[in-house]
Amino acid sequence: MSTEDTARDLDQLRRAVGDPKPNYPGISYGTILGATYANLFPSRVRAMTLDSNIAPEAWTNYASDDARLPTFLRMGSDRSAAATLDQFLKLCGSDAAHCAFSAGSA
Repeated sequence: MSTEDTARDLDQLRRAVGDPKPNYPGISYGTILGATYANLFPSRVRAMTLDSNIAPEAWTNYASDDARLPTFLRMGSDRSAAATLDQFLKLCGSDAAHCAFSAGSA
């Protein structure tokens, strides 16, 4: 089932409960679903919060048959988290007197 199919199902639920313009909190996969829903049915959304921005290609495994890697690795979250930690530790080391994580120097 595609995200577009799921968005259409979501619209069927909206219609079934009689909500003309629902609020939508999109978290994790709900981010892509909410964005898809808003693009398909822009006049049917009152308010929408999309928690994260995830590449649809990464979510869908880049059309690869190898589904062993989790989404966050396909998106490179591991590399960006490591780069952020490296930068934090570098800055911490440059101000050893004020950073509890400092080893004493940059």
